[in-house]
Amino acid sequence: MSVTPMIYYKHNGFIHSIHKLYQKDGDYRRAAMVALAIMAKSQESDVFNDALIIDKLNTVTIQGISGKLYNVYDLPKSCRLVVAIQDQEKILLFVGNHDTFQTWKADTLKAKFAFSELKKNSKQLSKIAQEETSNEETLSEEAVEFNFDDFIKQNPDSVEAKIKQAIDTLISQSSENKVSRKNLRNAIKQYRQDIKEYYSLLEHQNPTSYDNDIPDEMTVNAEVDKVITTIDTKHHAIVTHKVEDAFSLIKAHQLENGLVATKTLKDEVDFIEIKVKYAIALESLVENIKAGISLEEKTKLINDVINENLIDKEV
Repeated sequence: MSVTPMIYYKHNGFIHSIHKLYQKDGDYRRAAMVALAIMAKSQESDVFNDALIIDKLNTVTIQGISGKLYNVYDLPKSCRLVVAIQDQEKILLFVGNHDTFQTWKADTLKAKFAFSELKKNSKQLSKIAQEETSNEETLSEEAVEFNFDDFIKQNPDSVEAKIKQAIDTLISQSSENKVSRKNLRNAIKQYRQDIKEYYSLLEHQNPTSYDNDIPDEMTVNAEVDKVITTIDTKHHAIVTHKVEDAFSLIKAHQLENGLVATKTLKDEVDFIEIKVKYAIALESLVENIKAGISLEEKTKLINDVINENLIDKEV
């Protein structure tokens, strides 16, 4: 018994419409990713049946379009996916937000394309499934197990390959981010220890307590502001006075005392340098934390597309 498979095509303007939507970011980008996932699955219609490829999406009725040549599907952020259908053939035509869809609809209704015209300007995506026979044993022997790694090697420009590359990159970046944050935390602890030692070295300073734990982002930013304010209001005056003292002693030919004064001046400047490095490390830690959150969001987005969570939860 033979089964007529659903054959998928990609219209020449389809990728352009996805790219335009993807550039809008946010939920628009999520809608574009759903369209990309559908296109990726349609390339292997012998692996994914039609229900897995597109039928989980809700259809919407659009006056002048629906019920004739086109099916219109709902995507996140009120975006639309348009598919032309005739018998067992489907053409992925267009995806866009409300405004671009209205423009596309007006142009399409004006042009009055026939399915054959759309097909001429499209590229076949899916493979034609082999005819089924009543001899299941023969089919089982000839069937080749789908190997994702082999598919990626043979199709380096496919959507699946790009998604895998994106995941590999995220894993690498996430690992680097964790190592960087660990190094920054260690550096911050060391700077705090150095600051404590300088408080002991410079008798005029009042000791300040530094916790060992790294606080949250708001507290870190407050600490950075505190360090900068201290340098501006306190250390600036101290360094200015020590410079004046050192030069006064040198001009008075009290060279040994002048040498001691320059030594204390150097200690004060070194102390400021440690504090500046401490503030830089704190700011870098905040940026690394933000980068880590961004990586987690990107990873979730890709996982949503792969696991069809976007389709199940948002459409």
